[in-house]
Amino acid sequence: MATLDPANASRGMAESLPKAALPQSSQPAPVSRAWLWHFALAWFGFWLLVMLPGQFMVAKISATVSPENKVGVASFLIAETAIVILLSVPVIGVLCDRTSSRFARRRSWVLAGFATAAVPFALVGLQTNWVIIALLVAVVALGEAAVLVALSAMIADQVPVNRASLRHAITLPRPSGYPGYYWAMASRVLIHAGNLVGTTYLFFFLSDVLGVKNPDDSLLILILIYLVACGFTSWLGGVLSDRWRRRRIFIALAAGLQGAAALLLAAMPTWDASMVAAVLLGLGFGMFLSVDQALVTDLLPNPETRGRDLGLVNTAQHIPIAPIVGWLVLSVAGYRSLYLVAAVIMLAGGLAVYRIKNVR
Repeated sequence: MATLDPANASRGMAESLPKAALPQSSQPAPVSRAWLWHFALAWFGFWLLVMLPGQFMVAKISATVSPENKVGVASFLIAETAIVILLSVPVIGVLCDRTSSRFARRRSWVLAGFATAAVPFALVGLQTNWVIIALLVAVVALGEAAVLVALSAMIADQVPVNRASLRHAITLPRPSGYPGYYWAMASRVLIHAGNLVGTTYLFFFLSDVLGVKNPDDSLLILILIYLVACGFTSWLGGVLSDRWRRRRIFIALAAGLQGAAALLLAAMPTWDASMVAAVLLGLGFGMFLSVDQALVTDLLPNPETRGRDLGLVNTAQHIPIAPIVGWLVLSVAGYRSLYLVAAVIMLAGGLAVYRIKNVR
């Protein structure tokens, strides 16, 4: 994972704040290498929590409980997850900021979030009623929201953040004043949505298009390939991004790799192509995870509202674009069209990052 760059962070706000206006506390105290590794592990764990139920498990459950309407049920569950996160993040953010304990204030919320998600996550696969499944998935999403808020706050604390900002800053940064911040947000939303479009319906692609004998085992193989590739570039991308002091090229490369994976599935719907696509998708998403958070942190507009602004970006990525796009495309076309759309969305996210002018 790429580390935070205070110099870039100050550049992100320089358009509106004179140097004299920057408080002395805006320069963070150095964090240890151990802290960075522990944080990277927690962040990767969060994305596993998002990916496994949201992008793989939901499709299997939907096919089991409602085979006639599996695409609709899967799309509903993914949209439900996104809506729960969007609604709960502001409330959890305030509670997290107001937690009185100075020791492990953020970590306690991370642990609570993982615990909240783990129990229903373990139970959801045993259910046959889709209403109960929907309730359990909502609780998993609530746990995801707690982890997202706490990890985002930990990043903002290291930048550092005015801890009162989430309570007092109620207006959004002006797009005209901070175009880089909003382009970074757009890039993240598009790349995340494209990845979700490409992976949510993968189980159905394996069973309905490729006709594999055992889609469960085939999906497991692709997940393992995806995770290994993702873990490799989540380390390598952060190291190289810090060494070369570059952010945009890594985000663009991440989008290109994922777009290539989707195009490959659209052009060659075969099992061999699926394994290659899993490698490309994992390499791209791992690189995206390792660099994107540092890019956004570099562009936070104001030292007094960093917590709010970082939370806004992390929340925006959960706008339910993927389930809406997936349901619409599969209702009128097929999986080749779905993967073409996914590729276009991710490549658009890669292009958006080059609209950012004040970060290399």
